[in-house]
Amino acid sequence: MKICPVCGRSEKEVEFIGNFCKKCYLKRFEVVKFPRKLVLRVCPICGKINNKEEGSVRNVKKWLLKKMRTEEEVEWSVLELRKAKKKWFAKLSIILRVKGVRVEVIKNLVINIVKEKCDECRIKSSEYFDSIIQIRGRNKIKRRLEEEIEKCGGMIKQEHEVKKGVDVIAVNSKAVIKAINELKIRAKISKKLIGQNREGKRKYRTTFLIKL
Repeated sequence: MKICPVCGRSEKEVEFIGNFCKKCYLKRFEVVKFPRKLVLRVCPICGKINNKEEGSVRNVKKWLLKKMRTEEEVEWSVLELRKAKKKWFAKLSIILRVKGVRVEVIKNLVINIVKEKCDECRIKSSEYFDSIIQIRGRNKIKRRLEEEIEKCGGMIKQEHEVKKGVDVIAVNSKAVIKAINELKIRAKISKKLIGQNREGKRKYRTTFLIKL
């Protein structure tokens, strides 16, 4: 008959995991782990979390569960979230099987919120752009082109009406090229060196001339 070496209870009194009673086993071994410090980066402008997803409760839960580490079989979990000014407080109830024994682990976690602009909002609020699309003649394709650029991962920042058409200021020249190819638009492409980044890589501004 097994006797728990920590509390002295026998397997007749309580359920065992290995050589320990269930309660003492869970105190002795951390079967579910989270990072010591949980930091959630939230854009103060659009509310995106970690530069990726919309800052909904569902996405915060999804992010937190991805941080969980366990080698055991998880059956299900219930997560409660409470938001304060600079923190999220989480209570996570996890049902899992440890060496065939069904156990419940409860974790009370604190998530620190750091306000940081996402890439999209940072670019929008800056003066940076790397593409000028010069549409000359009828500009019926402008709207379709702008939609395709954004679909391809680019960003439209400004538009300037000029004498013979319109200049569209955009970010992500690769997305512009992809959009132009998708719409089968002919464009004259030229590049101008505007500097270099911290790693010493050259930075260019690309001009796309589209004559209709």
